[in-house]
Amino acid sequence: MKQLAYLSFIIIFLLQGCVTYIPPTASRNIASVYNPNGTAIHPEFSVFHGKDTISQLRTRIATQELQYNRANATGANIAKIRINYQLFASYESYHIIDSASVVYEIPKGSTNDDILSKISFVFPSHLENAVLKISVTDLLGQVYYAEYLNLKRSNKNDAQQFFVSDFEKKIPHFRTFFMLDEKIQIEHNSGVTEVYVDYYSKNFPTATPPFSSSRRDTVPTTADSSWTMKMGLGTYTQLTKNGMYRFRVDTSEQNGLTLHNFGKSFPTMQSPENLINPLQYLTSSKEFKVLLVSGSKKIATDEFWLTASRNISRAKELIKIFYDRILFANLYFKSYKEGWKTDRGMIYVIHGTPSQVYRTSYDEKWLYGRGMKTITFVFNKKANIFSDKNYVLDRMSAYMKSWYKAVEYWRNGRPYFLNN
Repeated sequence: MKQLAYLSFIIIFLLQGCVTYIPPTASRNIASVYNPNGTAIHPEFSVFHGKDTISQLRTRIATQELQYNRANATGANIAKIRINYQLFASYESYHIIDSASVVYEIPKGSTNDDILSKISFVFPSHLENAVLKISVTDLLGQVYYAEYLNLKRSNKNDAQQFFVSDFEKKIPHFRTFFMLDEKIQIEHNSGVTEVYVDYYSKNFPTATPPFSSSRRDTVPTTADSSWTMKMGLGTYTQLTKNGMYRFRVDTSEQNGLTLHNFGKSFPTMQSPENLINPLQYLTSSKEFKVLLVSGSKKIATDEFWLTASRNISRAKELIKIFYDRILFANLYFKSYKEGWKTDRGMIYVIHGTPSQVYRTSYDEKWLYGRGMKTITFVFNKKANIFSDKNYVLDRMSAYMKSWYKAVEYWRNGRPYFLNN
């Protein structure tokens, strides 16, 4: 890790700071960010803002996803990756504020763990919000992955001004959900050693169908309990109860760092109770109530899928596809509640990966199909003190036909892909 950190400092010094104009991100199809099968590499990213204008981009890459070969001057079996970032003021901006590329060579067998990288970049003080485009390229495997992160630095409670790491392994976390036994170390860029914590036990409801005129969500305004705790190097906390935890260094501001404990199997679905809950999307209210009060939720779930598919092998295939979509919905769309319960998660689970996605500072547009058969879903970004990933679907009665068609497919033993 020391060698990698030194290499990135040298390369950044040589390449960053170029001023370039390119077509805005808002005009680009970024559907690949929601397609787990679109690339062989799946890096993770996080950003931490320092006290001044210097911020840090951290990247984690699984070594088993990289290609290695000996076609180099030394004959060593190595992988070669390039990490590039571009900083924009917004999704609509043509102007690259800052950019850099870093190339790493990783010898085969040098580590069995993930590759961790830290790159420093300038986040100008006059900006409160920005967009960071990050791309990772496996130069030997010719595989490319790109992602777009929303940056925010409006007050000292902003989540990216907290640094969350594994207390025992001393490595950064790239997620915001944890199990009850995980020891989490939290630091703030100000160096303060005390933080205010609010705990919310609310179990949020699932999204309503895309044609429904009502929404079920109510964001809590009052915490179930609140306390202060020590934070910083050498201290840790644990999320001992299922629910949502908000961390703030300034109680005059409502936003903060939000962490979750969604249960021991999240983001997967393993317990009978967890497996049965997403079936709300495929059943009527009456049918779902029967499933909930069944003596054995596992048997009830198995019977639902066996009835739909009419044979065991097809049921297994159907279950894998459905709950894989639940898994990726949780990873992609988690906000203040589980990803599969959100509006974007609902559409993703039932209709599959969109063929086109266009994101602006205010919304996301998902397109399925082609030509005259294209269906568009518009998700408006809504302010939320617990999450910057709160998107609400523009519901329309016109979606009723496609929704019931998709449900009918699932209930007749066929996974639904709206792009087909």
